[in-house]
Amino acid sequence: MAFVLKKILKYFLILLAAYIVYAGASLIISSLIVSSDEQGYEFSAIGACERVLTLDSNSDALSYRLSAIDSAEEEIIISTFRLQEGDDTDAFLAALYKAHERGVNIKIIIDGLNAQIRLYDYTAFKALASLENVEIKYYNKINLLKPWLQNFHLHDKYIIIDDSLYILGGRNFETVGLEEYESSDADRDVLVYETVSEGETSLAQLKEYFEHVWNLNASETITFSCTGNRAQKALTYLDEIYSESEAEDWEAVTYAADSIQILSNPIQTAATSSGIWNSLCEIMKEGDEVLIQTPYIMCNSNMYEDLTELCSESSVELIINSPVTGNNIFGSVDYLNQREKVYATGVTTYEWYGGDHSMHAKTILIDDSTCIIGSFNFDMRSTYLDTEIMLIIESPELNAQLRARLDELKSESRIVSADGNVSYGENFTDAEFTTGKKVLYGFLRLVVNLFRHMI
Repeated sequence: MAFVLKKILKYFLILLAAYIVYAGASLIISSLIVSSDEQGYEFSAIGACERVLTLDSNSDALSYRLSAIDSAEEEIIISTFRLQEGDDTDAFLAALYKAHERGVNIKIIIDGLNAQIRLYDYTAFKALASLENVEIKYYNKINLLKPWLQNFHLHDKYIIIDDSLYILGGRNFETVGLEEYESSDADRDVLVYETVSEGETSLAQLKEYFEHVWNLNASETITFSCTGNRAQKALTYLDEIYSESEAEDWEAVTYAADSIQILSNPIQTAATSSGIWNSLCEIMKEGDEVLIQTPYIMCNSNMYEDLTELCSESSVELIINSPVTGNNIFGSVDYLNQREKVYATGVTTYEWYGGDHSMHAKTILIDDSTCIIGSFNFDMRSTYLDTEIMLIIESPELNAQLRARLDELKSESRIVSADGNVSYGENFTDAEFTTGKKVLYGFLRLVVNLFRHMI
């Protein structure tokens, strides 16, 4: 009997090792094969009827989301990379539960890998998702027979309320992006309010984009059967923690935008040639001064060439997390390996030392009017693999507000000029690698180049 068990274990380990090799090879190869069937979306809207507000603080991001949900009368649409259990997510689900009771139809699409890992035991979510007028889809569910598909993720983050407003940006629906505490991410969303309900508004175009994603074969309807005492207890809990938000005067808290344009990546589960990246580069070349805020930068040779060309035509500044304080390990390690190539493009780099938290916002400011905000990181994953959305907003007022905020980050940064000279912002506070980080980063720097195009 022992001999048979050993043999079974031996064959199992052989099969497991073979599968790991198969999965790893397929992930690497699939990220390099560009699809011949790319379909991206680029919309423009007249901004005279659209008003905007940036949401920089986590508390504002949560409170405005809750107020928006409480204002819904017909439909709520949500797209997110992650939705994870936590106190603030519970508050968010409680508001959705009350909207359901009012007869509002709710559609939620979530990246499949993240949903299957994080939501399998989230009873409050399952109980809400089981209700009659709530539809849930997962984009690109885990398929162990096709592991290469796990290269491709839904990275769009937005919520749409009726034909009234939407909130779009870098925040996921989880506590780390919604709660004010020391280790939370610094992020940014844009609230767009419509003063008319008809016409070629950016909201109408965002809904059109959503329908394309929602109806993909890769977007699979998930049916939950969460009933009985446990489900009822969860719904009772949501009912008890619900706190009605004060009605917002959306016109009063927003200001007019001259125009809003939506850029998106292709949405199929396959590698693409460059997606949003080419469009962003062309738009940035139109400006004399370009200020880029991104959590990290991970480029290939083509992207470095594009940045070098941009820097030859415009003054370009880049704000990223310092590798000392940034919470994306691979982004920090890759920067340590690649920073000489970043400097060689001609960009002036601001390494932001954020203390106990890191930056997750994605923003580009061009001259004194153009503002680009959304989910796109300056990395190869956002460029070639994931769905992404960016808003291009023409608004001198918004540009000035954001520039003032980014100037604060620059004052807290280590500054590396294009010629390699180092200086420090007036509010810079130094930090050092912990011993554990030094050891971990030292090891990862040796191996990260093998798969940097996938992270």
